[in-house]
Amino acid sequence: MSGFFGIFRPQGGQIDLEAFEQMKTAMHREGFDGMETHVEEKIAIGHLMLRVSPESKYDKQPLKSSCGNYILVGHFRLDYRDELGDKLGLTQSEIEVTPDSQLAILAYQKWKDKCVHHLEGDWAFVIYDEKNFSLMLLKDKVGCSSLFYVIIEDTYFFSSDINVLVKSLSNRLSLCFDGLFNLYKRILYVNSNKTLLKNLYFVLPGTYVAVENININSINRYYSIEQPRLIKYKFSVDYISHIFSTFSLAIKSRNSVGFGEIGIFLSGGLDSTSVTAILAKENELTRNNIFSFTSIPKISLDSESELSQRINESEMVRSFLSLYPGISAQFLDFPKLEILDVINSASNERWFDPRIRNNTFWMEGIFKSAAEKGVKRIFSGQMGNFTITWDGHNANFLDFFKKSPLFLIKELKKSSALLNVPIMKLIKSEFFDFYLNRIKKAIKFFIPNSLYTLDDERILKSRFLSEIVSSSRVISFRRRYNSFIGIFYTSSIFRLRQIQNIHPYLGMSWYTRANTYCMEASDPTNDLRLLEIALAIPQKNYNQYGQTRNIVKQAMKFLIPSNILSNKYKMSQAGDVGMRYANSEKYTQLFNELSSDIELSKYFDVDPISKTFRKMQAENNLFKKRRLSLVFLNNLSILTFYSKAYPKLHQNFSNE
Repeated sequence: MSGFFGIFRPQGGQIDLEAFEQMKTAMHREGFDGMETHVEEKIAIGHLMLRVSPESKYDKQPLKSSCGNYILVGHFRLDYRDELGDKLGLTQSEIEVTPDSQLAILAYQKWKDKCVHHLEGDWAFVIYDEKNFSLMLLKDKVGCSSLFYVIIEDTYFFSSDINVLVKSLSNRLSLCFDGLFNLYKRILYVNSNKTLLKNLYFVLPGTYVAVENININSINRYYSIEQPRLIKYKFSVDYISHIFSTFSLAIKSRNSVGFGEIGIFLSGGLDSTSVTAILAKENELTRNNIFSFTSIPKISLDSESELSQRINESEMVRSFLSLYPGISAQFLDFPKLEILDVINSASNERWFDPRIRNNTFWMEGIFKSAAEKGVKRIFSGQMGNFTITWDGHNANFLDFFKKSPLFLIKELKKSSALLNVPIMKLIKSEFFDFYLNRIKKAIKFFIPNSLYTLDDERILKSRFLSEIVSSSRVISFRRRYNSFIGIFYTSSIFRLRQIQNIHPYLGMSWYTRANTYCMEASDPTNDLRLLEIALAIPQKNYNQYGQTRNIVKQAMKFLIPSNILSNKYKMSQAGDVGMRYANSEKYTQLFNELSSDIELSKYFDVDPISKTFRKMQAENNLFKKRRLSLVFLNNLSILTFYSKAYPKLHQNFSNE
C-alpha cells in the first residue's frame, strides 16, 4: 500500500518545514511509484504512491475535492467498489477509472464523517477541511492499515508509518512507561491506542479522530465487533452456501489484474488453502500468475513420523497444488535468515510492539522472497485462526483449578447474558460438543505443558512495576487481567473476545511489514462481512457434532484435498525454530551483553529469562523447545528494543 505523512498547525503560522523534509526523507523508499507533497499555511502533507490495482494508475495524492473545501491523503484498498459506486451515482465505466482515493473523497463530500460506514476494505486516511481549518484522521473497521499521530505543543504530526515520526522527531520524543506497561498487558490481550513513546498514539480500528483548534475535539468509535444476531436457517446446507458465497466475494473483491505479481502465504492449513483455492479458480479466467510461499523445516525428518506431520506441511501443500497446476510454488527453509537480524530490525522499526514470535522468522523470509519475485499484492489467511476456522484455543485451565465454584457460576451467567440464552439451555446445547472437548485437550496437552513452563516469567517483573507504579495499580491490574476470558464462555463468545483484542495490532503489523517490502497485504479471512457471518452462525452448526471448523470444511470439500480437511494435527510451521538458534554463540553473546547492561538491570530482571534460555538449550523435545523459545524470543526482543531505544531518545524514561 501507499504511505503518507503530514503536519497540521491549527493556530496557523509557519509550518515546521525542517521536520517536514525529515519526514519526507524517512518516508521515501525504493520500489514505490513517486512522492507528491502539498504545503499551505496550516498544513503540509505528503504521499508515497504504490500502484497495485488497475484503477490506481489514475490515482494522484494529495487529492483536492471538486468543491475545493477538502484535501485528502491516505492509503486505500477498497472492497465492493461497485456497490460504493452505485451509492455515489457513478456508472460502471466511471468506476473503472476512479481510484479508491477519489471514491473516498466523494463519500466524504456526500456523507461527511458518516462516510466511514460506507467504506469497506483496508484503508486509513487524513482529510483537511480548508473552510473550517480542521483535520480528521480516519481508520477502517478491521483492515490491514495503520495511522499514527504525535502531539507536540500546538502541532500535530501524523503518518501511516510510525518510523517516519520517530526518525524525524527523535529529539522531541521520549520512552513512556505507560507504553511499556500496555505492552505487558497486550501479552494478556488488552486494547490500547498507546505506543512505547510518549505523546505518540495510533488510531484504533473503527475510530476517527477530529482535531479542531489546538485540541483534539473528539475520538469517535464508530464501530466495534460485537456478537451479531444469530442466523437461523432450517438446513445446514444453507449455512455452508452462505459462508462460501461470502468468502468467494471477499476474495474476488481483492483480486484484480494490476501492477506486479500476486503472492500468497500457503501452509497446509484450512485458511490459506481455502483462500488459494478460490483465488486460483478466479485467476483461471484472468490467467494471473500466482506465487505461493511455504515454510518448511531446516532439519531432516522422517516423513512418516508424527513429528514430521506436525511441522512439515510440504506434503499436504504438494497434494493441494496438484489440483492447481497454474500456481508457481516456492518451498523455503531459510538457511541464511538469522533471527537476530529480525530482532534487530524490529527494535529499530516496531515502536508499537517490538515483540518477536516463533513464526516471525519465516514470515520475514517469505516477504523477502516475494519481493524478489516482483510480488505487489500478497494474500494470507492469518485472521482465519480467529474468524472462520477458529478451532478453540484452550482457556487458562490452571486458573480453573484456582477459582471457587462461585466463579464458575458467574462465568455461566455472563455467557447466558451475552447470548441471551437460559443457562440450562446453554449447557445442553454446547457443553458436550465443546467444553468436554476442551477439557480433553487440556488433560492431554495444555495442563502438562503449562506445568512444565509454570516457573517461566515475563520480562516486566513486579520489582520493575513497583518502582514506577503505585502498588494499588499493580494489584488492580493483576486482578483485572489475570484471566482475560472465562472458563465457561461459549466458542462464539471466546472467539469474539479474541478478535476484539487481537485485530488492532495484527492488521497494523501486516500493513507495516508489507509496506517495508513495497507490497500490499490482503487477508480475505478478515473481511468484515465474512467475519460477521461467521460469528452469526449458531454454535451447533458452526461446530456440528463437536467437529471443529465443520462449516468451512463442508464449504471447501470440493476444492481442498481430504488429507487437509481431515488433518488431526495442530500444525507448527515454526516447529524447528528452537533448534535453529538454541546453541548459537551469537545468541549467547547477545544475551550476555544485555544481562550485564547496568541501565537495563534497573528496570528488568533478566534472571528468569536466563533460566528459560538454559532450559531451552538443554531441552531435547522439539515442541517443548519451541514453547520455551516463544517466551525467550518475546523477552529477548523487548530487551533488545529497550537497549537500543533508550540512548536514542536522550535517556528519558517518563510517566505520562
